[in-house]
Amino acid sequence: ASEARRAGWEAPATAVAPLDAVPLAQLATHARAAVFVVSTHGQGEAPANMSAFWSFLRRADLPADSLANLSYAVFGLGDSGYALYNAAARRLDARLAQLGARRLCVAGLGDARHKSGGHEAAFDRWLPTLWRALQASAALPPRAGKGAAFPAPQDAIDAAKGTPDALAIRASAVG
Repeated sequence: ASEARRAGWEAPATAVAPLDAVPLAQLATHARAAVFVVSTHGQGEAPANMSAFWSFLRRADLPADSLANLSYAVFGLGDSGYALYNAAARRLDARLAQLGARRLCVAGLGDARHKSGGHEAAFDRWLPTLWRALQASAALPPRAGKGAAFPAPQDAIDAAKGTPDALAIRASAVG
């Protein structure tokens, strides 16, 4: 929410919570948009505070349109020194899409080992892409009195040509 305000946006009903604290029924029916920031640890494992959320999403009996009302974006926190770099984020992104959620933008991919500033620098490069996508989806109102839209960073354009790599923070919902 503070990043949204700093960028000149009014963030509607914003909540930040561990994924296990997100009411799934609300996510499916009331959320306009969700931004997921997910870390990967060990051998491609998701964080402990995501286990119940992930177990529910993996249920085979969920209809393919369970999350059809949800638009989402994902930012992954990983370390490219591991074979399963950002695996939890990739799996979440794929499963959300399988359940009918609409991807707002290419997933951001944070790498703790990246020489240009690690996760924070990657997030800073990805953030303008997210703001443009949220505005285009009408999840955020137009920026009052602000300048032109953010330019697309080259690495986001390059990443959009491949498959999504990351995801997880609940950021913008309407209740």
